[in-house]
Amino acid sequence: MDWREFTKCLDLDDLAVTVNNDIDLLSEQLEAHLGRALDAVAPLKGFKVKATGSLWSNSLNLKRRILKNLYRKRSLHKRILEKYKELKKDYSNEIQKAKRGAWRDFCSKAESASDISKLVQILENPPSRTMSLLNNGRILTPDMSVELLLKTHFPEGRLEDGDAILDYDLVELTGMEKTGVHQYITTQKIEAVFASFGDYKSPGPDELPPIAMKNLNTRGRELVCRLYKLSICTGHVPRLWRVMKVVFLPKAGKADYAVAKAYRPITLSNFILKGLERIIHWYILENIITRPLARQHAYTKGRSCDTALSCFVDEIERTIYNGQFLLAVSLDCSGASNLRLQPRVCKQRISRWILYDGTIISSGGG
Repeated sequence: MDWREFTKCLDLDDLAVTVNNDIDLLSEQLEAHLGRALDAVAPLKGFKVKATGSLWSNSLNLKRRILKNLYRKRSLHKRILEKYKELKKDYSNEIQKAKRGAWRDFCSKAESASDISKLVQILENPPSRTMSLLNNGRILTPDMSVELLLKTHFPEGRLEDGDAILDYDLVELTGMEKTGVHQYITTQKIEAVFASFGDYKSPGPDELPPIAMKNLNTRGRELVCRLYKLSICTGHVPRLWRVMKVVFLPKAGKADYAVAKAYRPITLSNFILKGLERIIHWYILENIITRPLARQHAYTKGRSCDTALSCFVDEIERTIYNGQFLLAVSLDCSGASNLRLQPRVCKQRISRWILYDGTIISSGGG
């Protein structure tokens, strides 16, 4: 695909003038322009799965053609029917041998960690089937099961029909320069943040992969920069950016998969929203948390679950080595991320923490 042609197809010169500072309208128009440019350069095409695989051979193909021919003539003579049955048995045996050989070759080629991981998933994962949950002893339909999963994992969410009433004020860019994040967001940061994503990561509902965002022209980056600043200063996330794909995956080792908590949600959001999240993350690390917190392992560069486990095990081993006693308490916060405070309650605190001069200020009893 020629991404230079995609960049040429973007016609965004009069977009910002037309929509002024309406965040939702600007985001909708920008997504529409990007989608049309992508469709013009790389239109969607149907994908056909080939029936033949590595196990197929010329010998099997020949026997299949002979079998079809004998099947049509089997009623003409008894000998033809007997020959058809005999050849069908040989054909089935050869198919089984070919499958075993192809599986042996597939396993022998698994050398990297990624190949071995795929092999383990094939062996351990059960075949996919329609999900049906239980609620108070009643079997739910697939649609009702999905609704129960959404209510369980996203208790603050609500289903909306039509356009929701927006509760934010349209603002002008004048006077916004007092906020630290506003000064931090530039077209150079826009270019850098999209460059930090993998080219062909799975996109969100807008179907725009990171490679498309990387090939925005100068005007496109300016519009994204304007959208980010408007979103920060109004505290409003555009409606289109809040639409996400959610896939529920079964948790490993659960005894009962008929309950909603046996599944974990995987969310695919639009990369234009991920870009804003990552820029704010960079701002916090560069201006507020300049040094990693002593016991913070999540969302910290160079740290992960492995470092958290290593520190925990180190404490245990040190205590045992010194002949002391250790008391460990495990706290499992059910729904820690989705049962947080309401956004309206947190909004003022977050804005005071981040948006004013880059200083952390305690907010009303917080």
